[in-house]
Formats: sequence, C-alpha cells, structure tokens
Amino acid sequence: MYIITMKKNAPHLSVLALIARQSFGAVLLVLLITTVLRALAYQKTFSDALAAYNASPSLGFIDIESLFTSSGGTFAINVTRISLLLISFLLCRIFCERGSRCGYTLMRLRVTERGIFVCHAIYAAVIYLLFYAAELLLSYAVCLYYLQHAPAEYVGPQTLFLAFYRSNYLHSLLPLADIAVWVRNGFLYLALSLAAAEFPCRQRRRHFGGSILALCVCTLVFFIREIGDAFNSFAVIFCSLCCIASSIYFVFFKNHESDEETEGGEVL
Repeated sequence: MYIITMKKNAPHLSVLALIARQSFGAVLLVLLITTVLRALAYQKTFSDALAAYNASPSLGFIDIESLFTSSGGTFAINVTRISLLLISFLLCRIFCERGSRCGYTLMRLRVTERGIFVCHAIYAAVIYLLFYAAELLLSYAVCLYYLQHAPAEYVGPQTLFLAFYRSNYLHSLLPLADIAVWVRNGFLYLALSLAAAEFPCRQRRRHFGGSILALCVCTLVFFIREIGDAFNSFAVIFCSLCCIASSIYFVFFKNHESDEETEGGEVL
C-alpha cells in the first residue's frame, strides 16, 4: 500500500522538487541578506543609544519599543517589506512561461493544473512560514540582546513580555492572547500562499493575477497595527477572504480545462 501511494504521488513530488529547484536558493539568499541588514541596523541603533546614555545618563535610555520605532528600526522594517516583495516575486515567477523547458517537464509528468496549483501553494506556504520565522526569531534575538546589554535599571522580569504588548510591531508579529490578530495573520498567510500559486496559473492563460499585488500592498500598509484596532483586523481578514475566494474560484471552477492533464501545450 505504501509503495502504491508513493508511485501515485511521485509526479506531485517531482513538481514540488521542480518548484524548489527554481527558487529555493534565491529565497534563502534574500532571507540571509535582509536578516543581516536588519540585525546590523538594530545593533547600530542600540550602540548609539548606549553611547549617548554613557555620555549623559540623565537623558535616559531607549526602551525596547522605541528600538523598533527608531530610525534604525524603521530601516529594518522597510528592509522586511522589500524582502516580502522579493520573495513574493520569486514565488510568482515559477512556471509563468508558456512552452518553456519547465512547461514541457510538467507535461511529461502528467499532473493536472489543479495539482500544480496545490503543489505550488504548499511550497509558497512553506516559504512564507520561513519568512515569518526569520522575522520572529530576529525580533526575539534583538529583545534578548537588549535584556543582556541594556543598563540594569531599564530591565526587569516583565520587560520582554510587556514589550510584545506595548510595541505595535511586536504585537502584530506575535499577538500573544489577541485572538483577532492571530486570525488576521492566519487568513493573510493563507491568502498570500494561494495568490502566489494562482499568479502563474493566470499568466499561462494570459490573465493578470492581481490578488498577490493587492495582498502585498495590504501587508505593507496594514500589517503593523495599533493595539486594539479592530477595524484593521476586519479589513485585512475581508481582503484576505476575497483573494482566497478569487484564487479558488479561478483554479477550481472558472477554468474547466484544469481538469485535463497537462498533455497539450495550452495549459502549460
């Protein structure tokens, strides 16, 4: 039974491998470069603040929340936005070309258009999860660095916990007990994954995939929210649901040729 299942799923595993081969290295390079740039920006901001405090302690010291809203923090967040755009671009360009070498490879694998979409969406979900994990781990590392090197009078047992409740950026990234933001982030994550997979499906049919563009703009503008801003969560969830519905409708219902295996040159 296991061997039969593996043989049945072999074409889909081959599609996943083909997708990863086209973009995984570039995605890792983007994550590495942007993470280093952000880390350097946070470190410089902290070092400048510490030097100013040592020169004149009466001026006080920067807190964790202000570290993420300072000029260095703003630069780091803008680098994060650029990273999201680059990763989304790398995900969307997969299998966009009609009649390319990859297209012929997919035809030989005899995988349906829907199957390709599902494989692409799963891969995109993994990549966006890596992006989120990199951002979360870096933010947590910055907080730990602050706790270890900040003046003792500015650090307490609840400093890290309170930072995630007081900082709009940290709370949007890790909302703790704020269920509405968790739901918002979950729908946005699902919508981005589906839209990235839908884009090449539309391109191969000479349609423009606007969902991923709308979601990227939505993320850049609305992801960092004021704590307690219920309208923000509702608006992002609504936008995400619209894009999710659009992606599913286009791939599974609008194009009936999706049911055909990729044997002819029209689908791929």
